[in-house]
This record gives sequence, C-alpha cells and structure tokens, in this order.
Amino acid sequence: MSVRVMSLVFEADLPPNEKILLLALADWADDDGGRIFPSQARMAKKASVSDRTVRRLLDLLQERLLIREVV
Repeated sequence: MSVRVMSLVFEADLPPNEKILLLALADWADDDGGRIFPSQARMAKKASVSDRTVRRLLDLLQERLLIREVV
C-alpha cells in the first residue's frame, strides 16, 4: 500500500466511482505507483462495483492519463 499515492488520489477531482477504483489501485501500488497486478474481479470486489464497471472505469482513467497499461 502506498500512502503517498493514495494521498494524491484523494486530492484528485474525479467522479466517485473513478476515485474509488483509483484508490483501490493505489492500495496495491508501491510508492512509485507501479507494480499493480490485481485481477479485474479483485478490483471489482475492492471498489464494490461490477467487473464491467471496472473495465469501463479503467478505460476512463487511461483516457485521463491517470493510469497506463504496461505489458
């Protein structure tokens, strides 16, 4: 868990569902915001949303350049 990254997320001006998913991701992140490998099902459970909502929110967060997928 990165308190540093979570603090940045709390300050972000985002809709509630986007913010809660980003907070969930920050909870898995290291202090650089990386090394996040949860499944969509784990993200959905942690953020209390559906798997489909997770996919939609991940796309929105990528469009906002708040996250990026590294393969």
